[in-house]
Amino acid sequence: MSNHQEPESVADLIRQVIERRQLSQKQLAAELDRSPRLIRKILSGTMKGENTRPALTSLRDTGTVESLPPRRRSKAGQVISVRGKATDGEPTLRVPEDPGGPKKRPGRYRHTTHYAENGDFMSQVGMHHKNPQSRQRANESLKADLLHVARGQARNDKRVSWHLQLDDGTTATLGGKNGYFISDVTRRIRDEFGGDANAFIRDQLSKTKYEKAGVSITNISTTAANARGQADRSKKRR
Repeated sequence: MSNHQEPESVADLIRQVIERRQLSQKQLAAELDRSPRLIRKILSGTMKGENTRPALTSLRDTGTVESLPPRRRSKAGQVISVRGKATDGEPTLRVPEDPGGPKKRPGRYRHTTHYAENGDFMSQVGMHHKNPQSRQRANESLKADLLHVARGQARNDKRVSWHLQLDDGTTATLGGKNGYFISDVTRRIRDEFGGDANAFIRDQLSKTKYEKAGVSITNISTTAANARGQADRSKKRR
């Protein structure tokens, strides 16, 4: 009898990532720059998804996708079309961009994430100091990161803090040692700031010694961790 061990399937890799990094299928798909439908197809066995193996292995082992999977190509080297949004109830096809390789984003927008095995989470969102599209994309990524943290409170309440870089070269820290309860943060962003996570950060910055007129935030580093010794207080405040 051979002692050779068959390599794990990509579906098994996906299950390991979801369990170890505490991600939903939708969140995992976003990390791979793919649709949740692809994840479902791999898990059901209707697609092998071998081109996603390196990215999934990196995410499982390090908590970060270092290199996005390449798009499938035809024998002629053309990127294969994928399903697009339905028009008048009819499915459509589109040719996606092929971002395969190290994560890159146009302009000065950038977004990286790290998922720790204990449920802690870190991300960085960079943005242009003026470009509205860059800043809007950064706001959407920041808000998605915070919602991810809030949804991960099944076992423990979470606190979040930020390290900011300003366009004059200075830095600022929000949250101090203990940070903010994530449930309070997401509620305030929704109710008081119309869903604008950047506006919430700016409001908190205005209450510190770091606030300066005319200075823009160009990088937001988010750290989220389990609240320690504060669970009762968090539950009361919700």
